[in-house]
Amino acid sequence: MKIGRQVLIVAALVGALALVGCGGSNDSGTKFSVDDKANAPQEQVAESAPEPEPAPEPAPEPAGRDETYVRPEFAQAMQDYEDFYRSYVDLLLLMEKDPTAPEVMLQLADMTAKEAEIARSFDAWDDEDLTDAELALYLETHAHVMEMLAEVM
Repeated sequence: MKIGRQVLIVAALVGALALVGCGGSNDSGTKFSVDDKANAPQEQVAESAPEPEPAPEPAPEPAGRDETYVRPEFAQAMQDYEDFYRSYVDLLLLMEKDPTAPEVMLQLADMTAKEAEIARSFDAWDDEDLTDAELALYLETHAHVMEMLAEVM
């Protein structure tokens, strides 16, 4: 659109100059030559400058998210993950004392079933778009669990 407008203006100027250079006439019937151009009335010689196109308005900035925010369900999932492994470590410590105790065997079977569920729940957050605070909590929780497991392994 901008280029087309400029082409029209240039074409109009070229046409006007051709008329002036060829001894053409204006609306009032007065003939102009190239030498008469300087003496012509201002409104007849003045070239109309193209109007500048308005500057585009800046795009509104997207509402930024709060990188310090931790979703309550995320915090709860991290707490559940850590609590599960704390219980698991406690069970491993009990197994060291008496590996054949019936209560240890029952708890171990229960823990095995829960472990798959808690691992899926924890891993599901890997694919989420976490805030900086959530990512920090995720890494901190995972590191703490690894420390607990390292103590009993």
